Amino acid sequence: MTRKLQKANETFDIENAKIEKREAKMIARFEAHKAHTEQLFDNEAATRKAKLALIKDDIAEVERTFARAAEREKVSAERQVVQVSEALAKESQARELEDNTLLDSMLYAQEKLQTSILESFGSAPDESTADF
Repeated sequence: MTRKLQKANETFDIENAKIEKREAKMIARFEAHKAHTEQLFDNEAATRKAKLALIKDDIAEVERTFARAAEREKVSAERQVVQVSEALAKESQARELEDNTLLDSMLYAQEKLQTSILESFGSAPDESTADF
């Protein structure tokens, strides 16, 4: 009986050692899996941050490009406004010169007509009417 108890004790110890060894392997695999998973999460977070930074850079580049294009359009529009203003001023001066010439011609024609009418109806031109 002692021998059976001793054999049972040895068998129990052997089984216990196997179970403990299996448990140690499982714990080691769990720890390795845990470390690997943690590393994957860290890598994924770093990748996300890097991709987000790239997206921000791309957006900023598009905004800069858009701003440059808008600035070019604004400068172009301002140049066109200046050109139109200069052309308008030039045309205004030319028109004023033409208008002055036309008014001078009309005044001269009116004076001639007045003189002609006065001569036709027998009146001599006065000094007061000759100034027109």
